[in-house]
Parts: sequence; C-alpha cells; structure tokens
Amino acid sequence: QVGKVGKDKFNCTGGKLEAGETFEQGVARETMEETGLKIVQTMPKGFLNFAWPQINIQNMVFLTTEWEGEPIEGTEEAKVLWVPRSKIPFDKMFNTDRVWMPQVFEQPFFYHHIDGQMKGNDIENTIDLSLKYKDVNEFKKSLVGRQFFRTK
Repeated sequence: QVGKVGKDKFNCTGGKLEAGETFEQGVARETMEETGLKIVQTMPKGFLNFAWPQINIQNMVFLTTEWEGEPIEGTEEAKVLWVPRSKIPFDKMFNTDRVWMPQVFEQPFFYHHIDGQMKGNDIENTIDLSLKYKDVNEFKKSLVGRQFFRTK
C-alpha cells in the first residue's frame, strides 16, 4: 500500500535509480528495501511513460520470478500485501495501473503512455496508449529517433 501519494492505493515496489545504477540493480535494491526479498531472477516486461504537467516519469517494469528470503511486513512508506495473482486488488489501485499491470503477465513486453495528472487520490488521464512488442530488444529498436513528449 502506497504511503504518501495515493494513500490507501495498492501498487508494486518501485523507486528511483541511484547514480550509476542499472535498471536491474535499481529494481533489486528497491525490492530488498521495500519487501526484504533478494531478487535472483527478473525479466524486463514493460516501459511506462507518465507525462504530467508537473513532471515526466519513465519507469522500466520487471517481473520477478525467483527470489530469496522472507518478506517483511512493510516500511514507513508502505505496507506489504502478498496475494496470489488471481487476487491482485486491481480495484484498489490507481486507475492507470489497472490498465498496464495485467500486461506484465499477458504480454512479452509492452510500452504504456499515460498523459494526465494527479487529481485527488488518483490519476486523471487524458491519453492512455499501450503498444505491444515481442521482447525488450524490439522495443529498444523502436526508440531510435523517438522523443517522449506531452501532447498538450
């Protein structure tokens, strides 16, 4: 459960990269900090581009398939909830998460663009675009010459 922004919303582990970190190192560190679990196996599954008036945020999305350790109950940032995939509480997530998160399990790799803004305790999106790729390499090739932009 998210602590500051989106209080009482469910979400995945995540955070910002530290200087010099790769995406894989960042996801391993954030997962350890937020859950107490050491990632053994992970795979890139998607790229999120949030274009908001106040900030642009880009996220790599990973699926962890193998880990070590025992999960902690949470941190001051968030409580941790462990549920089977079939019981993920999509109805208690940001409305944009309900769209892209199922793709983690259904697509080899995806790109998701959200053009919107925070409104109250949720995200009001004006454009919600999803593209599907056969793998992360096909996605990387598609980035040549692409600019990330706001549509307004």
